[in-house]
Amino acid sequence: MSCSQTDLTATTITNAPTPTSISGASRSGTSRRLFVSDNPEELKDSRIFTNNMATLWHDTAWGLTRVSYRVYIWHYNNLGTKARIAVTVGNASTTSKLKIENVRWQLSSEIPNNRDFLTGSGLCLAKAQLGGTLDSTTPVDSVVESNRLGIVKEFEISNGYVRGAVLEFDIASSDNSEMLYKVRTVAANSSTANFRNHQGAPVTSDGTHPRGSWSFSDLVGNKITFNLGSGRQSVNISNGSTDNLFTAGSSYDSANALDNKGHYGANYTVNVDLNNNTDSDKTAILYLNARGGTYIGAVRVNNGTTYGVPKISQFTGAVKIHQVLVPKRSTVPVKVELAHGGGGAMPVALLCEVV
Repeated sequence: MSCSQTDLTATTITNAPTPTSISGASRSGTSRRLFVSDNPEELKDSRIFTNNMATLWHDTAWGLTRVSYRVYIWHYNNLGTKARIAVTVGNASTTSKLKIENVRWQLSSEIPNNRDFLTGSGLCLAKAQLGGTLDSTTPVDSVVESNRLGIVKEFEISNGYVRGAVLEFDIASSDNSEMLYKVRTVAANSSTANFRNHQGAPVTSDGTHPRGSWSFSDLVGNKITFNLGSGRQSVNISNGSTDNLFTAGSSYDSANALDNKGHYGANYTVNVDLNNNTDSDKTAILYLNARGGTYIGAVRVNNGTTYGVPKISQFTGAVKIHQVLVPKRSTVPVKVELAHGGGGAMPVALLCEVV
């Protein structure tokens, strides 16, 4: 399994300060598209299926001869029968083939909905995604003929279970011509349904869970400065307002998309300055502190080792992610990278204290 990274140890913080919000965020330099299929999160109504299949989300882009994707999938099967989920690629060209290349993924374990699916499923996906340890795999269909559909990967979810996946792959034109394609996540409630025969529009959304597709997959938060000697300080990220870049309005098919306020499927970089303007050396500790509910995810500091962030409870739950000595009258920069786990609640805060 590609999510074998060590988990940090959860701790308790009393009287954690009320966070301010990060001042903003911007797209990172990556051109990999982010495709989020998390709505309807609960698959429960067989009436949404046509010929035993239903499109959960879709995406395309124009004028390209090659495109890269990261697909984030998170669903709960409450259909009363086993569900199958597939990522498909439709090729609308009448002359050119499409190639499916560089496929890597992490498929989580399936966990009963009444058990700890955050740890059993969400944590694994976050660690593999941020750690860059997705497993190389062979697509079901490596070539999609003209006017045909192909399958990238497929998996099952037992009734009453939650399961997710992170899947990265490239689509390339076989003759370097501009592609006419569509990527879909499709659910089936039959063992015999043929995903290569389905091209329906997405089903109606249900609730506020995110879905959409964007031309970038990662983001960089505006710099955070903690002034040491000013007490404990805290800043919320993935707060749904100041850093909400993955909006429905900026997604493909914006009328049917929903904001990805929690940045699921994205890697989030935050640069922190630990500023010591005092006349004595200070030891600073950085924590992640859950603020919106139970949090789970993965973290990496200063391009080092990726660690899992186990379940931490709202307000009091935290993990220590970094400790450093900051000499007097100096500033120490710290780079923090995060991936949020499926099922985890946002926002999460970066909290600094001096010991």
